[in-house]
Amino acid sequence: MAELVGCATVTIRKIEADERRPSKVMAMQFAKVLGIDAGDFDGFVAAARGFRAPATGVGAPHEIEARLPVALTRFVGREGELDELERTCSVAGGPARLITVIGPPGVGKTRFALEAASRLAGRYDTPAVLVQLAHRSAAEEIVPAVAAALGADLGDVRDERTSLIARIRTGPLLLVLDNLEQIQGAGQVVADLLETCDSLSCLVTSRRPLLAYGEHEFELAPLTEPAAVQLFIDRSSALLRNRIADHDEVAAVCRLLDGLPLAIELAARRVRDHSVAELRERIDSSLSALGSGPLDRDGRHATMEATVAWSHHLLDQATQSVARHAAVFRGGFTADALAAVVPAPLAASVPAALQLLAESSLVGTDPVLQRHQMLEVVRSYALDQLREAGEDLNASARHAEWMVAALEAAGPRGVSADLPAHSLPLAEDANIRAALTWTLADGHDLASGRRLLAAIGMAWYMMGRGEELLRWLPLAGSEPDDQAVAVGLAAVEGLVRWSLGENDRAAEVLRGVTSLADSAEPTVARWQAEAAGMLAMTHIISGDLTGAGEMLSRCCRLFDVHRDPMPLGLTYLRQGRIALLEGSYAEAAERIEAATEVYRAAGSAWGVANSVGSLAEVALAEGRLPAAQELFLCAVDGLVEAGAEPYAVFRLTGLANTLTAAGRHRQAALVAGIAEQWIDELGVPLFPLGIAPYQRHRGWTADALGAEFATTVEEGRAMARTDAALRHLLA
Repeated sequence: MAELVGCATVTIRKIEADERRPSKVMAMQFAKVLGIDAGDFDGFVAAARGFRAPATGVGAPHEIEARLPVALTRFVGREGELDELERTCSVAGGPARLITVIGPPGVGKTRFALEAASRLAGRYDTPAVLVQLAHRSAAEEIVPAVAAALGADLGDVRDERTSLIARIRTGPLLLVLDNLEQIQGAGQVVADLLETCDSLSCLVTSRRPLLAYGEHEFELAPLTEPAAVQLFIDRSSALLRNRIADHDEVAAVCRLLDGLPLAIELAARRVRDHSVAELRERIDSSLSALGSGPLDRDGRHATMEATVAWSHHLLDQATQSVARHAAVFRGGFTADALAAVVPAPLAASVPAALQLLAESSLVGTDPVLQRHQMLEVVRSYALDQLREAGEDLNASARHAEWMVAALEAAGPRGVSADLPAHSLPLAEDANIRAALTWTLADGHDLASGRRLLAAIGMAWYMMGRGEELLRWLPLAGSEPDDQAVAVGLAAVEGLVRWSLGENDRAAEVLRGVTSLADSAEPTVARWQAEAAGMLAMTHIISGDLTGAGEMLSRCCRLFDVHRDPMPLGLTYLRQGRIALLEGSYAEAAERIEAATEVYRAAGSAWGVANSVGSLAEVALAEGRLPAAQELFLCAVDGLVEAGAEPYAVFRLTGLANTLTAAGRHRQAALVAGIAEQWIDELGVPLFPLGIAPYQRHRGWTADALGAEFATTVEEGRAMARTDAALRHLLA
């Protein structure tokens, strides 16, 4: 059989022992040799490769696409190491599903892993995806990072593991998990994914082993001298017309740099300004000044530190200071953000400094997003320099001030109402958490921390992170410095607690705000309107429509002070809900249309989509079921586009209710499964307003389907929830 298929005998044995799966090409050859009929050919290939059938019955068996960055420079050396890793990796039929590439900083672990993954993906028809974890610090951040890398961002969810497993277990996949050494407990998370997903392989980069079961440690040594010289000449040739002829001097430089690729690349970029002999002298001087020593377990960082220090010392003093202050950012930064953090006299020099830092390979730049990021090893060195200069506290304080100002400038709903604005809390997520840690967890500036929580609270609520907000609140203390912050924190807490089903506790918190006299200060008045509107919702839940109406009338009065259209639009929607509950459908539609006009004028796609969902509720109540179905579909799609998934799943349950009312119970159960899976992924309960109607309609569908109900809901849980998929389901 091995001869007929064209593979080694040992490979056949491993396939027979279920120790590996054949590649697509090998599986096709098996089919030809075994005489599989044309009609069964594709099914045989999929089964041989261990694919599970897709739950929806449509689409390819494996939908994950390769996501590896395209290398911009030639990979030099390490052919032997690449061959060894290929023989070891399970993707190629080797024994190891978890390989950890370990070695000192700057040895080229990431580049080597990407080269190896690209080779494996190309030769064995297995998608490979890079997951960057350098700015992650906790084990619970690994699963969301993997999901984001796969193009399926799960947010801050309670049952994200289950959703991720469903995403990746449909076929072979190679994950490149980059930079795990700083994450405690990472080995357990990775091992859990591997144990659950039998066709998954992981290639990890780390300065130390994960100590996980089944881990194969692959130690990556510095480059051999010939390879190091070749790398230096290759990189420097891109900058010089004539190639360097004195290989002995280059070899001496490479020896001083311990054969570390990152150090060599940094050095090679300086050949425009210095001869190789001058480079050797400067490097030797810097290493001696820093007390360099041989590479060993405890001294690896010292050598890389010397390399970064040498490059750092070639910069002018202003650029050095800019580089030091850039180290306070996590997850990247913009030029404007850095200008706000450096000392005021240096702000104007930031663009030129960033250009020089990029040319020195100390900062990377995304030309599309216009964001900059330091390599972690460079950031670590710069942060040490910041501390040694005694500038760390002031820099961290300005970083927190910048983060607060950026969020406050956008407004509580400006950062959360629509997807384009969502770029702020999403792009700056690591910086927001760093600022919260410094201000609240470390206790350096509680006042700024409270302002930051008030500013980000609405966005986190709409992103499904309400519970995380509640975890930060105790650290903020109970005495905010000004009324706007106090009222804002209370309003956001009340909103989150209401959304989590804590109606009585939410009402208690919100009454603390509404008991205050109406403010003449716009920011305070806006938060009072938010609080009064949410208190109206607690009244609606408890059946006090009169009390709810009084609170909403107060919201309208407060609009004359704050003039923010977002709370006004919500006020109209809530007035429409009261009219709907009272059976005044025409009045309900009128109020909702008024809200729609407010949102359109404000340019809020979220507000318009939410209003469409409210109109769908009116159509359902009036028995206009086809119209209700279409409106709910449009609302779900619009809310997803606006980044407001808790609202989207609320409207999806309305679609399930509509299908029940139409007697389409199988489709209703399928949509219920989709919605309930979504709720589990978000980690937040269904909005209180939706619970009773959904449970009532769900019960009717359960009675209609009998024993088929539970299995149909489970079938729905595995289905896609895109607009196209939902429309296909309902066709």
